[in-house]
Amino acid sequence: MSEGYILLRIDPHIWNDQSLNYPEKIILNLVYGFTAQGKCCFVSDDWISSYFGIDVNLVRNIISMLSMRGYMKVSPATAGSPRRMCINIPGEADPCVEGEYVAYTEF
Repeated sequence: MSEGYILLRIDPHIWNDQSLNYPEKIILNLVYGFTAQGKCCFVSDDWISSYFGIDVNLVRNIISMLSMRGYMKVSPATAGSPRRMCINIPGEADPCVEGEYVAYTEF
C-alpha cells in the first residue's frame, strides 16, 4: 500500500447506515474500495490504525464485529498468506477466492 494516498470509496448505503458508527463506516468503506475493484483487501490492523488514527485494538474489534454481523467476509491469515477481507455483495464473485461467490446477506 502506498503511503502517499489511498482511494477511500464512500458507498452511500454504508455511510447512511445508522446502525454503524464512524470507525465502522471508515473500515467498511476501505474494504469496499478494494471489493468494488474486484480486489481482495490485505490491509493490516496496524496499517488501518496508523493511517486513520484508530486504536489498533478497536480496529481488531470492529473488523471482528463487522464480520460477525455479516457485513464483511474475513479469512484469517495462515502460514504464508495474510488475512483476506471483502464486502459481502450478494451474487458477486468473492475477490479473495477464485471462482467462489458471496452468499446472500441482508444489511
